[in-house]
Parts: sequence; structure tokens; C-alpha cells
Amino acid sequence: MDSVQRAFLSDNEIDRIYLRLFDVDGRQEPGAEAQVTPVGSVRFSQSVPEGIEVVPTVFITVEAIKRSHGQMDTLAARITKRVLAMSSYNKLGAVREVQFDCDWTQSTQDDFFRLCKASKEIFSKEGIILSGTVRLHQIGKEFLPFDRGVLMVYNTGAITEESTVNAILDTADVAKYLHPSSVKRFAKFRAKNCPVMDIALPLYGWGVVFRGGDFFRLIHEVDFSDTATFSRLDCVEDTDAAVTGTRYRVLRQTRVDGAELMPGDVIRQELPSYQTIMNAYKMVEKAYQVLPGDRRPSTILYHLDSASISRFSAEQIASFYM
Repeated sequence: MDSVQRAFLSDNEIDRIYLRLFDVDGRQEPGAEAQVTPVGSVRFSQSVPEGIEVVPTVFITVEAIKRSHGQMDTLAARITKRVLAMSSYNKLGAVREVQFDCDWTQSTQDDFFRLCKASKEIFSKEGIILSGTVRLHQIGKEFLPFDRGVLMVYNTGAITEESTVNAILDTADVAKYLHPSSVKRFAKFRAKNCPVMDIALPLYGWGVVFRGGDFFRLIHEVDFSDTATFSRLDCVEDTDAAVTGTRYRVLRQTRVDGAELMPGDVIRQELPSYQTIMNAYKMVEKAYQVLPGDRRPSTILYHLDSASISRFSAEQIASFYM
């Protein structure tokens, strides 16, 4: 972390961070049999700031779940062993919670749930609870195998559709799942599954590249002020009348964020505005309905990145944590 990120933690009195340790993916090298392996492991060049609780987080791809069909106990043993080893080796302190993040589908739900149940048994012997992310489209599913949940109020749109306004966050998409008629359904879902369910909001942005009308890839670092390379096409407003999606056309061949962009490519810049994020947050809070014995849900801001957090004022950040 740089000085901006450390100051952010201190200024906002943040006492818990969700730290992604590695991904679990079903990779297949050319000429080799497909294997489920850890990829993109975090490397530590400094210690975690004092007084910060770390929640080790593992992202598990749907492909990894599919390739591990019938071997969930084995996969659970491998993941939990690696999490505990990395936490100990890197001196993350007393781990009280581990989080699994997976955009499981109907076809992979049963296997993913088996993985979670097997992992919970292992972690519980170490005094650790298992939490899991819940996407808006997963609300209303059957029993979730988590001790604690995090409702992800982002990645709500179809990212590969060129007509999408903002795939990260558009309140029109949120409203589909949290309109007034679904409030009781949401409360029932929480009571049955995860009475403790925190709320995660997006601070990040990215560029979605389309080539010939088809989704090409994501880019994260691009300077659109270079008018010789990028031509602004339009700004798209969401239901809050806040500019949330701006499109640019590539004018000449250029290399950005490891991608070779060609003339004619169109980039949809997605940067959820403060007003959009806050309005979505209010929609969730309204639908939340405090249950007997509930504590107020924690707010999680994704993610701790200097460029992302610098888009918001100190007052705006503080309003998310009220």
C-alpha cells in the first residue's frame, strides 16, 4: 500500500480489510491436462498496518468448480491449507474470518455449496468463520452455506452488451432486485440464510473495449485526454441523471494496459458517480429491514486503490460509513 491508501485507512478509522490472497482457476496449458490451480497469488513487500483485521479472500472461478466436480472435499482441503499457510507465513495476525468469492451459477451451485460446507468444517476447527459474497441475482436462492454474507452492490449489468450503460452499477439494474414488492422477500432471504449480511459498494472504474460491436476486453489504465488517440462520442446517464458511462472511439493504433487497440474500437468508460452509488446504497438500506437481534450492516468499499478513492471527497467517503 502507498501513503494515500494508508492515510485512507487511518482517516476513516477502518479496522478490517478484505485481502485477496489468490484465485482458484481451472487452467489448461497447451498440450497439458487441465488442472485446478491457484493463480495470481498476492506478494507482500510490507506488513499490514497495525490494528487492522485481515479477512483472507479467495476468488474461485466457475471453471474451477466445474473441473473439480465430485472432488469438493479434496479442493476444500487444498484451499484451506493454502489460506492458513499464507496467513501464518505473512503474519496476518489472528484470522477470524475467511471469505470465498464465486459467481456461482445454477449448474455449479450444488458443487460450490459442497465446497463451502467442507471448508467451513475445516475452518471451524481453527475458530474461523466462512463468509461469502452474494450477488443481487443470487438473492432468493436456497440456503447459503456461509456464516456471514456480503451483498455485492456492483457488477449489476451485462458487461459484454454494447447497449449497457454501466455494467459496474446502474440503479435501474439494482431496482430490478430491490423494488418495494421484493422487500419482504429480501428480509425472508436474509433470515433464512445470512442474518449478518454486510453491504459492498464500488469505488472502482474501468474501460470496456468493443471491437466491431463485440466485447473485446477490459482495460484499467487509460488517458482519454489524448485527443489524437481518443475521440469522445457521448455520455450516457443512468436513472439518477448522473453521467455514468462515457464512450470513446480509438482513432489510431495504440497500446493500453497490455492491449493493442485498433482504430474504430469503442471504449465504454465506466465510473459510477457518487450520487449513483449513494442512491443504490439507500435502495439496499430500504430493502434491508432490520430483523430482531440484527446489528447494523458494515459498509465495505471496493477497492482500496489510490486512483479509485481519489475520485471522492473525504465527506463523500464518510457518508458511506455513516
